[in-house]
Amino acid sequence: MKVLICDPSPTGVKILSEELTNLDIEVTLAEDGLEFIRLIFSENPDLIISESDIPVLSGLHIARYIRTNARFKKTKYFLFLASLSGRTEILAEDTVDGIFKKDELGFHLLMEAVRRMIPEIGTEVKDEIDDFAPRPEISEIIESLDMEFDSLIFRDLLRGKLLGIAEFNSSLELTLQKLLHIIGSFTNFNIAIVLLKIEKSVVSYIDPGNLSTTDTEDFLSICLEDFYSLFDRKELNQGEKIILKKNEANPSPENHKVSSYYFLELQTPSGLLGSIHLGYYRNNYYTETFSHVFKEFMKEANLFIQNAISMKVITEKESNLNKIFQKFVPSDIINDLLTKKSTFSLLTGEKRNVAILFSDIRSFTTLSENNPPEAVVAFLNSYFDIMCKIITDNGER
Repeated sequence: MKVLICDPSPTGVKILSEELTNLDIEVTLAEDGLEFIRLIFSENPDLIISESDIPVLSGLHIARYIRTNARFKKTKYFLFLASLSGRTEILAEDTVDGIFKKDELGFHLLMEAVRRMIPEIGTEVKDEIDDFAPRPEISEIIESLDMEFDSLIFRDLLRGKLLGIAEFNSSLELTLQKLLHIIGSFTNFNIAIVLLKIEKSVVSYIDPGNLSTTDTEDFLSICLEDFYSLFDRKELNQGEKIILKKNEANPSPENHKVSSYYFLELQTPSGLLGSIHLGYYRNNYYTETFSHVFKEFMKEANLFIQNAISMKVITEKESNLNKIFQKFVPSDIINDLLTKKSTFSLLTGEKRNVAILFSDIRSFTTLSENNPPEAVVAFLNSYFDIMCKIITDNGER
């Protein structure tokens, strides 16, 4: 027997898991409503138990949704409530198989209901319909529930995940890898490309999914046309193409071509960074609800991208300066230059009054050839002493 649980209370989950495990029941846990729905379809449990008030989607919303799918018409669903109310019980009456108050008595009643279920669990019907229906996309779930992600959903799910990107800001590539991973958690894509204007180049960051190289290049060419609608093509060079994720083992089938395309500008208060492009095999995949979700999400994500771009530009400038000067200038002077407030004005020069002495040592080649090295060095040192005194007397620079 397999049981799937979603309960935001660590204590409640621990107690319930231990009791069910003692009955030789396989237990799977979910952290929030979206993960819960994914696991319902992937695990195909015999019993579903959830708190009503869980992050992202309520337990009641989830129960209503899965009842619309033939696969789960007969799956038992038990709902925990912090407090029983007539309105909630009426709403849940035709949707769930049991409503239990979240207290000691409710817990014992729930366990009794589970024990009564154990002898009834059979596999005949379940095995027959395991692959009856395809797994839904998250955007479809939201559409079918006739609800949109609101500010609470962003705060509880996406914003929390975004904050985890901050530690990768020193690497633009890692930042974009993590960002696309988060985007994939609430909408699947078969290919994703981020195009960024960095200095005077357009740099392509590509997650090709399982698209072939040819299909990826075709998709990139479409993306670039939209990108150049935002920037002057003549002012930009074609920069690097960076693959963020290796192409998956199985290439895309011939009948699986990108049929839905989504394009969004990456705009921040300080300017336009570039654009992001998503592709999916299914027609009309990117709905109005998705667009609303994605735009709100990217408003915050763009700030992380901007920080990572700034770090990349600074790091590359420092690296270039080191390469140019390390053979001629002491490292402490280079470091002093790099600590200036603006890296864009490091080599603009300064106005100063200086004293310059032009001097020539006549027949120095002959002198150096006819005298031992020690004598030549001693001669030069005395000569430099005289020169330095003249410079010091005329401004010390």
